[in-house]
Amino acid sequence: MYTADFFYPLSESQIAKHPAQPRDSSRLLVYKQGLIQDVEFLELAEQLPSNALLVSNESKVVAARLFAQRETGAQIEVFLLKPWGSTMEQALTASPTVAWEALIGNKKRWKTGETIRLTELPQVALEWEDRSRDLVRVRWTQELNLSMAEVLDRAGRVPLPPYLNRDAQPEDKENYQTIFAKNRGSVAAPTASLHFTDRVLDSLEQRGIGRCNVTLHVGAGTFKPVTAERMLEHKMHGEAFSVAGDTLRCLAKHEGPIVPLGTTAFRTLESLFWVAQSGQVQVPQYPDRVFPLRFADRKSAFAALAEQFPNGLEGETEIFIYPGGPLHVADGLLTNFHQPGSSLIMLVAALIGEDWRKVYQHALESGYRFLSYGDAGLLWRTE
Repeated sequence: MYTADFFYPLSESQIAKHPAQPRDSSRLLVYKQGLIQDVEFLELAEQLPSNALLVSNESKVVAARLFAQRETGAQIEVFLLKPWGSTMEQALTASPTVAWEALIGNKKRWKTGETIRLTELPQVALEWEDRSRDLVRVRWTQELNLSMAEVLDRAGRVPLPPYLNRDAQPEDKENYQTIFAKNRGSVAAPTASLHFTDRVLDSLEQRGIGRCNVTLHVGAGTFKPVTAERMLEHKMHGEAFSVAGDTLRCLAKHEGPIVPLGTTAFRTLESLFWVAQSGQVQVPQYPDRVFPLRFADRKSAFAALAEQFPNGLEGETEIFIYPGGPLHVADGLLTNFHQPGSSLIMLVAALIGEDWRKVYQHALESGYRFLSYGDAGLLWRTE
């Protein structure tokens, strides 16, 4: 298949620049077996069977966008992606120096051997660790008495998606964080969960709908366009994930439908299935071509994981979910409306087939708001 097969016309006016207020007042498109229904997100519980299990992503967005200045006054933007040589939690609690992989704006003007300083916290210096690999070192004195996380809290800005085409505002620090946010490490929000409020959670609990959590730290690669002409030539980015032992046991025991909240939770669940097949916590882009199928169904796979990793597990996944590829875990998906030609559209097409076009056309014609701050869809798997 070709990447061009996953494009659709999206105008600037249909991209939501700010979230709905309150969050649960956003719209919800429900797709099941070819039929489409329009409701409000507050009605989510009524659209789910009482034996459903919702799986959310507990990752928390960090203010990873930094602005620094050369001595000449020229501004350099440094977007921290992931720590170099340590885990995210180790990096965020570290002091007084941490190395990071980064995206650098105005890179040509930042010379090798030159030190630049944060505009909003000049006591913090940035130096090249390895310019050829875009590795930077953030350094400050012990007297500043801050952790890396506190440096980001003081001087970092929320890394809003570039397609919003606006600067982050103070309210984005709260708006771009989900109600489930707990474990720091994402540079983009798992946006399907942005619609949830306490009253939505109360309504789910009243219907007896179960919930459990995973963590996948969303990287900047989530915004990376698919530039390859052929779909399967796209190179996915790696993202760190972790899953508690209680979640593995919950998944192993659950009998009803499983609905991940967002594509990040979806990819984590599918990655877990392949961890069970291999025993390896590094999941490649196309695991079905690498690992033999030891467990044919999700319950036996999750039961094996719960036994092998009673205290939970951590890993990294590059898994690419695409039309025609295998799906083993999710029965449905709660998700926002994604960028044309993105790998996330391909994931949606893997779940509901060619009807993704029907869903998106209906959303466009019905005035749904698109992308990160936009409306949501509850999509049930097409067999």
